[in-house]
Amino acid sequence: MIELNGSLIKFHKDIDKVIDVQTKALATALNWTAYDAKAAMREEMDSVFDDVTPWTKNSIFVKQAKPKALSATVGIKDKTASGTAAADYLRSQVEGGDRNIKAVERLLQKTGIIPRGHRLVIAEDGVKNRYGNITKGRMKKMVGDLKQGRRKGGKYFVMRQGGGRTAKPLGIFQRRSKNKLIPVFGIDNGRMDYEAIFDFYEVAKKVRDRKFPAQYTRALMKELRRI
Repeated sequence: MIELNGSLIKFHKDIDKVIDVQTKALATALNWTAYDAKAAMREEMDSVFDDVTPWTKNSIFVKQAKPKALSATVGIKDKTASGTAAADYLRSQVEGGDRNIKAVERLLQKTGIIPRGHRLVIAEDGVKNRYGNITKGRMKKMVGDLKQGRRKGGKYFVMRQGGGRTAKPLGIFQRRSKNKLIPVFGIDNGRMDYEAIFDFYEVAKKVRDRKFPAQYTRALMKELRRI
């Protein structure tokens, strides 16, 4: 039989309070460090990419730690209501190698407008926005025209080598007038290998190693002042 007196009970309560303070401080420090990593990754994007879009920069997200789940996550959004998720098109920039098939390419392949395995390459002298991309509105118009075909008044069409729908596709053009064609996309068959230039994991590790110790000390002092 063990007899507990008031002093021992108070001691255990004090221990529980210390553990609670440490746990809350850990969760706070993890979150502060995760947001530091997010900011560092956005800066890295500005460094390695030309005219990176706000959509791409905003794709970096933080899932916060909680006292009952001491793990903060920094990631790239892999879901989107339309278009291609940032995680899909940034994968090749992070890991190198062949890029994923884009949503518009998958759609054009499915409808037989371009053959399986073919990719779109933005034309160098085509009409682009300030970030070097085709706007969503123009892309939607292009896909609609390609589905309808030139006979129904579509301005966008696939130029092919020779005649017939099965001939080798060379590119997608926009007909501006009877005598003026604007290139929009080239059409390529094969791998499109990219160099790994966005060092996502290394940036996160460096921020963690440099920032977390100080962030934990700051968070712990903040929690101790509350008791």
